Amino acid sequence: MDKEEIINTVRLRIKENHIDSSLEGKSVGEILTKFGLIKGDQLLNAAIVLFAKDPGSEYIQCMIRMARFKGLTKEIFIDSKQSFGHAFFLLNEAENFIRRNTAVSGKIVPGKMKRVDEPRQITKFDGTRT
Repeated sequence: MDKEEIINTVRLRIKENHIDSSLEGKSVGEILTKFGLIKGDQLLNAAIVLFAKDPGSEYIQCMIRMARFKGLTKEIFIDSKQSFGHAFFLLNEAENFIRRNTAVSGKIVPGKMKRVDEPRQITKFDGTRT
């Protein structure tokens, strides 16, 4: 189990007031029990999918394939990536892939100390914008 991810998840959820602060400082076993991810002394499949460092090949839901294609067909891809891991890792990988493959434009706004970056709108062939 990815103990660091479990602890970070608990801290974040406490900070956002989504779970009770009484879980702060508890052991990983106590946290997983509180989340209902342990039955008896066995980890449930949900615990593996959420927090296992190496879920194993039998957990195909712990794999994500991402691709950026050239044009509107899937004939040529510009970037692709396959990742395997727990759900929080996959979410982070997908977010990074999207950021890496999303055009960004920036502008300087008078009176602001930082540049403002925004995803660039792309005009499709039919004239609509995304």
